[in-house]
Amino acid sequence: MSTKAKPIKRKPSPDTIAAALAQLDVRFVARTGRVSGLRLAKRPVELLASLAEQEEARLRLGIIPLLLRHPEWARLVPEAVRNVSRRRCDVLKLYYTAALVLQQKYAIRLEQSLGQLAPLTDWYSTELGVPVRGDPDNRLRILGRKQSERSGLALNWVGTYEHAAERLVRQLDVSEGVYEHSHRRCDCA
Repeated sequence: MSTKAKPIKRKPSPDTIAAALAQLDVRFVARTGRVSGLRLAKRPVELLASLAEQEEARLRLGIIPLLLRHPEWARLVPEAVRNVSRRRCDVLKLYYTAALVLQQKYAIRLEQSLGQLAPLTDWYSTELGVPVRGDPDNRLRILGRKQSERSGLALNWVGTYEHAAERLVRQLDVSEGVYEHSHRRCDCA
């Protein structure tokens, strides 16, 4: 096991990160350039660390749908945590824990689109002071309070977490044709 991993020297651009997410079937943020992101998509630890280090909150939030779509990357998160700056360690741990709880909350919908997925390993709930078991909504509220305390930002963190999960689930529903059918407007006049 390695000791302290080296932080990323050069941060990928927001377009490169958006392209890498798209390569991994996570269309969470819009791309504005024509970069491929393929190289970064093939380096999960670097991608996770790069997401955590981003200045743009919407890109950092991409950690949640990425882990919901690729739970097999859970084993790499501790290494990614060692690759981020001290101020961004909490971001990765908090968003990882949000993904863990959201995976449980959205299990049926995720399984309908993606098949049976490996459960995310609970690396940080105890450290963050979030119950390991129980009602997912209550656990998300506790996590949101912890994120407010740690970040100093009194935001609607639960809504933020839910937004990330819902965007992915809607994307998966659309790709499966579920969303269009079940959410079609009725023009019955």
